[in-house]
Amino acid sequence: MTDGQHPPGLDSARARYSAGLQALRLGRFEEGWPLHEARYDAGVAIVRPTTAAPEWMGEDLDGKTVAVCTEQGFGDHLMFGRFLGPLRSRGADIVVLCHPKMARIFERIGYRTRIFAAERPFPPCDYWVAIGSLPLRLGVLAPTEAVYLPFARGRGGGVGVVPTGNPAHPNDAQRSLPDGEAGRLLRLGRDLRPESTGCYDFSDTADVIADLDLIVSVDTSVAHLAASMGKPTWILLPFNGMDWRWADGVASPWYPKARLLRQTKPGEWSKVIDQVEAEITGLATR
Repeated sequence: MTDGQHPPGLDSARARYSAGLQALRLGRFEEGWPLHEARYDAGVAIVRPTTAAPEWMGEDLDGKTVAVCTEQGFGDHLMFGRFLGPLRSRGADIVVLCHPKMARIFERIGYRTRIFAAERPFPPCDYWVAIGSLPLRLGVLAPTEAVYLPFARGRGGGVGVVPTGNPAHPNDAQRSLPDGEAGRLLRLGRDLRPESTGCYDFSDTADVIADLDLIVSVDTSVAHLAASMGKPTWILLPFNGMDWRWADGVASPWYPKARLLRQTKPGEWSKVIDQVEAEITGLATR
């Protein structure tokens, strides 16, 4: 299936986008990535920049400058960030357009950055591309290397936890822990939320994670950050509303070393936290 085509019957952008996520969840990437482009018209991604430069559709990039526009949530920035390396290997000079809290992460692995905002001028470039379109444009038909943030390991040890995500997220009621279970998780390790750590951005949070042995997080950006650093990461997942990257809730091809712990019933977090408590306690007594 070529870019822009979609199966008959998928007439609305929302239907195409939903079908694309289902195809990606099932590993049907040749079908899924083109349908994933419907996120623009479905209102999920609003990227289209104001620039005279054309969108990169797979052209030769030797000696060309490409502005990569980040999109959607911080977890998406981090998950799709693994494709910057393959893009650069095609000869592209890359500038990443991103939120200020993501800039130093990309700078630390060797990319120029610019703050991406409507009121800021778009940088000179030969092409632009949305970060979520990179796997389609690069012809990615299988999950690629998960660990691409090679930050130095610390020596502190211990567990870091994230019991809640951004309350503005449309699925936050499903993914974040209620107060009781959140309190139980917080008693097991260091709270990695910025209001607790005082971290300004994801680069600061990465330095904190580097000092830890294990990260236990609900489905939020810190889970993507820790897994992309190669840290042992346990991701707590809801029964309903599970993101496409987590496949069937048992394992993720995008983060094969991450461990997924999923609710067995909608809204029932207590058994998940029981398991986390028991296993972390067991680790501490070894």
